[in-house]
Amino acid sequence: MSSFLEILQLQFKYQQTLVLNIEQWALEMGQIHGLVGLNGAGKSTLFRLLASELPLQHGTVSWKGQPLNWRDVLHIPTEPSFYPGITGKDFLDLFPQERKGVKLEQWAELLHLPLHKPIEGYSTGMKKKLGLLSMMKSARHWLLLDEPFNGLDLEAGQILGAWLKERAIAGCGVLVAAHQLELLQGNCDLIHWLDQGQLRGSFLPEELPELSKKMLAETNGKVKALLQV
Repeated sequence: MSSFLEILQLQFKYQQTLVLNIEQWALEMGQIHGLVGLNGAGKSTLFRLLASELPLQHGTVSWKGQPLNWRDVLHIPTEPSFYPGITGKDFLDLFPQERKGVKLEQWAELLHLPLHKPIEGYSTGMKKKLGLLSMMKSARHWLLLDEPFNGLDLEAGQILGAWLKERAIAGCGVLVAAHQLELLQGNCDLIHWLDQGQLRGSFLPEELPELSKKMLAETNGKVKALLQV
């Protein structure tokens, strides 16, 4: 069976507006895939489709020759939601321990995250760290992280990058979305460019200068068109 997550003829509309239109895309397991695109490019919608949080309207998403099952996917959104009045530890206890030997308290200490305190008192970065800690308990095959580096300090970003590489080496497929290239550089095996709902290309890390030039040219073109009006 294929070790690729295969997307074919994927389209999605909000009312009458087409927000995703991906003809063909294959993501290999055991790699960290970056997904870069401006705000509104369709990254979050794509993640919600892959996690079965939105219904497929057109096209297929398959893995191992079968439709992708939501049980194989873990999606960490840009802003994880939390129940009011609970501590960080209470939140983590809501998630089943699918992987053995995960030392959450030690990870929390490394991340300077006080699990005994109420989440209401957490900063944005602390809430982000808590969401990532919940991911460490999971044994899902595909990890989807939407803007995971936003709000993290340098040390926490390095810890996240090292942990994602460990999961990829263990055979997971990892897809990380960002709107800034520098947040993906050094952490990804491939970086894919999503622009206005369409996949515009895939790039190796050493090809990032070329991707940056392409994205800048697109932006400059839009600016010049407005200035000529």
